[in-house]
Amino acid sequence: TSFSPFCSPRLSSSGRGTDQDKQPFGPYYDTAKYEYRDYSHAGGADDGFVVHFNYSLPESEKKLRELKADRWVDMSTAWTRLDFTTYNPSAQMFAQVEFEVYVEPSGRLRPSVTVSTLRSEVYMNSVRDYVQIVLELLVMVGILMYIVGDLKDALVNRSTGSWAEYLGKFWNVIDLIQIVLFVVDFIMWMVIITDPVRRKIKVELGPEGA
Repeated sequence: TSFSPFCSPRLSSSGRGTDQDKQPFGPYYDTAKYEYRDYSHAGGADDGFVVHFNYSLPESEKKLRELKADRWVDMSTAWTRLDFTTYNPSAQMFAQVEFEVYVEPSGRLRPSVTVSTLRSEVYMNSVRDYVQIVLELLVMVGILMYIVGDLKDALVNRSTGSWAEYLGKFWNVIDLIQIVLFVVDFIMWMVIITDPVRRKIKVELGPEGA
């Protein structure tokens, strides 16, 4: 017994892949109204049939009614995702929310929610941030003393032997790896602090200040 004349295959384990149907679709009066789009960026790619909503509640409700009338979600839909960003001015923090519902071939709905937060400023005028700055400076001083000490040990060992002999010792290699990781971590933190994108963030409120 067949409950539906149509059958869609299971997608890849990630819910996306080459087995997706990328053909345009739409209502009878515009069968190519919704097109598959590729939103590739540095952090990855968000592909699919994307619909944008603005901050106007009446327009968003109108768009939802339009999607429902056009059967944007139908029997072939394998997953849907709702993305939106909120901002808390008191905490000066952004929150990126991804609410996704994956439809199993059996009809079971598997929802998932992912929330990513971002502070609008790395260091803000608070006691916690001042304490953080002091502790980070102490850590940097300790790391510099650690590097200077290892450098002195390396020069002493070099005067009595060779670099190969010095690097042949297990703990010397561990110290060198630690120093490299400290430097990489420092560079990454400087990149985060000086990120120009963070300074260009603008918050645009809706017409009602919502």
